[in-house]
Amino acid sequence: MTRSTATRWIHAARNGFWFRPLCLLLGGVVLGFSGTELDRWLADRALTSPFGGSASPGGARAVLSVAAGALATTLAISLSLTMVTVQLASSQFTPRLMRRFLADRFMQAVLGAFLASIAYAFVILRAVRSPDEGRAFVPLVSLSFAVVLTLGCLALLVVFLHRTMRSMQASTLIEVVGHDTVHTVRSQPSSKFEPAPPTPTGPRVVVRATTPGYVQSVGDDKIVCELAEHPVALIWRDAGAGTFVISGKPLVTVYGIDTLSAAQIDRVREQFVIGGERTYDSDVGFGVRHLVDMALKALSPGINDVTSAVMVVNELGVIALHVCEQCVADDGWRLLPLADSPDYVVRVLDLDTFLDLAFGEIALAAIALPRVHVRILELLAALAHDRAPAVCRVLIDHAARVRAILAPGQATDRNVPIAVRQRLLDGVDS
Repeated sequence: MTRSTATRWIHAARNGFWFRPLCLLLGGVVLGFSGTELDRWLADRALTSPFGGSASPGGARAVLSVAAGALATTLAISLSLTMVTVQLASSQFTPRLMRRFLADRFMQAVLGAFLASIAYAFVILRAVRSPDEGRAFVPLVSLSFAVVLTLGCLALLVVFLHRTMRSMQASTLIEVVGHDTVHTVRSQPSSKFEPAPPTPTGPRVVVRATTPGYVQSVGDDKIVCELAEHPVALIWRDAGAGTFVISGKPLVTVYGIDTLSAAQIDRVREQFVIGGERTYDSDVGFGVRHLVDMALKALSPGINDVTSAVMVVNELGVIALHVCEQCVADDGWRLLPLADSPDYVVRVLDLDTFLDLAFGEIALAAIALPRVHVRILELLAALAHDRAPAVCRVLIDHAARVRAILAPGQATDRNVPIAVRQRLLDGVDS
């Protein structure tokens, strides 16, 4: 199995909706068989249950049947209502949020807990024996634990419904997506890396994609290891996480050599995990795209929710703060320092690209809503405080673009607070 295939399976298991519930379901089956064996061990030694009490086979079967049936019915109704709610939220905010709900670990844990309890009850039910079926056997320990599991699932259901309703609020969705995006920004290469050198002339080898899709992750260390035996002058990684590639698009350009074996080219290509969707793992633009789509949907004529759009702008400002601290101002091609390797150039996130992606479309969509533009300008002014001149120049340039987008008659100084204008001017002077 290649690295690309293995990584896709691991990603599907980690972010898919099916893996954790199935694991908990198998855990419930194993727990059921273990519990009945414990009860048989106690019965063979004429020991009493540590929980005390007694139950007839008919009563035990009735309790287990009712518990399993009630949990199954409750689970089906709750999941149906949840899916309808998620569908409505996806249509109101952005369809890309559907994937986030399906990857919610708490939702998977609740589903798994219900499935495990139902499977546990069925396993215990088949172990109950009445006198006319041979030796009477009622697993009292397992029966008591089944009651505890049923009550626990009902309590978990209340928490699940509360959490689901709360997660449908715009503020919660914006905060969660923003938090994940900030985490991805902080994992990006440092801004202290040296700028990329000019590409050398001479021989080179280009490794190209053979399948279309989004680059989800790249094994840079493995690429360097594959090329270590060659006198490589420079390795230029043309595609990174979040890039959509088509067949024939360059993935890596290797300067200083004129040939690589077909097996080595395949191994280098396998270090690029390409799938049908973008992920949060290394792709900052994916989270920003979520937030921008939510703002555009809120600003659409059918919804016209300016407050939600401003909340998205605020969250994008929080992300921009970390981009200012973590990333370069412009020209994101940087040398990635790898031990005992030739120069390895990658594209890192730069502030200029981020601001275009974060605020460009929102400013255009809010062309008749100065409130959104003013908030963007306030955030850009706040970000320009005590920043390096290169960062301030980028912020000022984007502030000028936002001012230029305002409709005729709205691009007046009175729409921009005095404090905002002064901070922007201070940034220009610095």
